[in-house]
Amino acid sequence: MKMIPCSGCGKIINGEEAFCPYCGTSTKGDAVPQDTQQHTSAQQPYTAPIGTPPVSPSYVPPVYPQQPAAPSYEFSGKTGKGMGWIVFMRVILWIIFAGIVITGLVYGIKMFDYRDGELYGILCILSSVLTAFIVVAGGMIALNNATNLRSIAMNTAKTVELLQEIKRK
Repeated sequence: MKMIPCSGCGKIINGEEAFCPYCGTSTKGDAVPQDTQQHTSAQQPYTAPIGTPPVSPSYVPPVYPQQPAAPSYEFSGKTGKGMGWIVFMRVILWIIFAGIVITGLVYGIKMFDYRDGELYGILCILSSVLTAFIVVAGGMIALNNATNLRSIAMNTAKTVELLQEIKRK
């Protein structure tokens, strides 16, 4: 198999083919395909530019069609500016949870020292844990609602920007 440069486009092609697969130029010099009538008069022979590395005759680079880049619009709201205070409030809620549970444990254990205090101690510990769960659950629900509202607001703003950009075009 003989590899030669195409006289039309300069790409390395199989010399046994009748026409260049890239530009349609005849490799034999006499026939031109009907669908690819191109300028065939007085074409210069292929010469590689100075400084071009030699091309292996067995390598033919692939030809990929150029795809236009699709615009990238990210619609989220779970990260970015303004999300820090929500994360901070979640940490504060867990600190409050720990404070309520520890306080209940301390007072519940102190009640064990008194006569008939075991029942009151257990009730104090259980009520503090229950109270802590209720406080944290309510706070988490409120923070999740704030996160969702923030996401809706950001997505709405990005949608408006996108529509304004489309309108300008």
